[in-house]
Amino acid sequence: MNRDRQGRRVTAGADGSDGATYVLAAPAYSSGASVAVSSNVVFNTASYLSGNISYNPVTGVVTFNEANRYIIHWDVSTDGLIGAINTATADVGFTLSSSQGDSHPVVSLLSTGQISGFGIIDVVAAPVTLSLINDSSNDVQLADVSPNAHMMINSSDGTIALNVSRN
Repeated sequence: MNRDRQGRRVTAGADGSDGATYVLAAPAYSSGASVAVSSNVVFNTASYLSGNISYNPVTGVVTFNEANRYIIHWDVSTDGLIGAINTATADVGFTLSSSQGDSHPVVSLLSTGQISGFGIIDVVAAPVTLSLINDSSNDVQLADVSPNAHMMINSSDGTIALNVSRN
């Protein structure tokens, strides 16, 4: 038998959720930073930038200015979702999305902890832009760790082209 937060008996749905909607606020111990639904993750520290690639720390957009194959690794540490949460549909997800139509989504049913992913982008005709977008059901609260988000991009020869983090 399942019980809600007030101890009342609830019936679980076929997916294991109770189907209820809860309103969650950011935890008191959180970083105070969040990423809105459909918004870019913005990294505020560029520790390495090499080659014909640029990064805009205001918009979170990477620009590839030359044709090449790029391998992108990223991770985001989360403290959960913010706002009204429907337990049947809530998820945490981020998508690498490029201006040439590449899309590399990663979705987690866990709303706290580290979520990570990678993608390969073949830039044929530069320039091409790339963003890491919050594709979750709600705004995502970032964890109180440093860094709470990180992205590294390597070119096809294995050299690091970009290393950015959010501290």
